[in-house]
Amino acid sequence: MRPSTPARPEGDVAKANNQSPRSRMDSSIDMAPNVAADRPNVPDTFSSLPPVQDLLHTETSSLQNETIRECLPFLAGSVGSLFDYNEYGVPGLAREEHIRFLHNSLNTLPAAFVAYDAARPWIIYWALTGLCLLDEDITRYRE
Repeated sequence: MRPSTPARPEGDVAKANNQSPRSRMDSSIDMAPNVAADRPNVPDTFSSLPPVQDLLHTETSSLQNETIRECLPFLAGSVGSLFDYNEYGVPGLAREEHIRFLHNSLNTLPAAFVAYDAARPWIIYWALTGLCLLDEDITRYRE
């Protein structure tokens, strides 16, 4: 039986390569991605057809293919933009619409939402958290 070699800390490996641990890490990270501002920052995996497709055609696979055909142009950025993207390809926040949605989720929900009664505390928690993150006043919900 061979004795196991103890693992060397990252700093030791970096010294062996004549690099500091920080310079090795920095060189592996692209700090300024090259993304067009008018295009969403979507990985190639999701902005192209699946690399492998099953030859068995079922109702589910047909629905999946239809969904891919509908969504792919948006993910690939070949359709007119629905959002204003920043320099990293991230869409801007529709702050007022989010605030309105969160306030509405704190009102009485329609009867169809009875299945969500057990989750109501979580709905309230996340709605209030979202409003706080958006710097919205939540004092009216204290009572």
